[in-house]
Amino acid sequence: MTSIKIPVMIQDDMKAALCQLKPYIDDIEKNTDIVVDTIVNTDADLIIFPEMFLTDYSFDGSYDVDLMGICLERILRATRMTRKAAIVGGPHMSDGKLFNSAYIISERIDRYDKIDLPGFGVFSEKDRFSEGDRLVMRNICGFNIGVIICYDVFFPELVKAYAMNGADAVICISASPTTSKVAFDRVLPARSVESTVYMLFVNNVGDREGMTFFGGSRCISPSGDTSVEVGDEETIMTVELDHESVCIARDNRPTLKDTKERTIRIEIA
Repeated sequence: MTSIKIPVMIQDDMKAALCQLKPYIDDIEKNTDIVVDTIVNTDADLIIFPEMFLTDYSFDGSYDVDLMGICLERILRATRMTRKAAIVGGPHMSDGKLFNSAYIISERIDRYDKIDLPGFGVFSEKDRFSEGDRLVMRNICGFNIGVIICYDVFFPELVKAYAMNGADAVICISASPTTSKVAFDRVLPARSVESTVYMLFVNNVGDREGMTFFGGSRCISPSGDTSVEVGDEETIMTVELDHESVCIARDNRPTLKDTKERTIRIEIA
């Protein structure tokens, strides 16, 4: 994975809006309208939408690439006008490969491609998407923000890599159904406390083609405590992040400082 350059911090706190909203299926323009309206009308520095929000998670794998580019430029203009940032899930096509991506948009458009693709139960992402191969971190309002997507959160090395490279928070955008709720409830605070980062989880909501998405978007502090969590309705929740909480968690439990490269011998008796 690529190394990550850490920018200079410029402020002590940041407001993030967790937008647990239901997108229209295969309607990039309407979903872009929702994103732009939310950016303009929500009092937050960072506006976050669920996995595959621009097309909906249930889209058939084809989309208008040119239209997607136009809509991303609309979102970019909105973030520049308001001096905000947005993270929005959507597809990306490159060299004939389709990726499940998170667009990180403020002064420019960056993109994280989902690394870990599920291929079990109701999920068929391994048949539809190609795997990403890099982590992407951006500095937003003085906070170093890493991004992962849904199933990625079950692989602790990703969050740990972000934290070891200076992340204050990791955003997990998701389209997780009710069948996965218990697993997410268990693993999200673990990722937070073991790497002493804020975990912001923004999930899809509602019924779609045989799946019910459980919502449950939440903010988990660097000490592993869930500060705010919502239910299974459409809602926008604004949370505040502060550097002091990160520093206190890392002083109290110095897992990052104590992390070392190691080769562990396993003896099988």
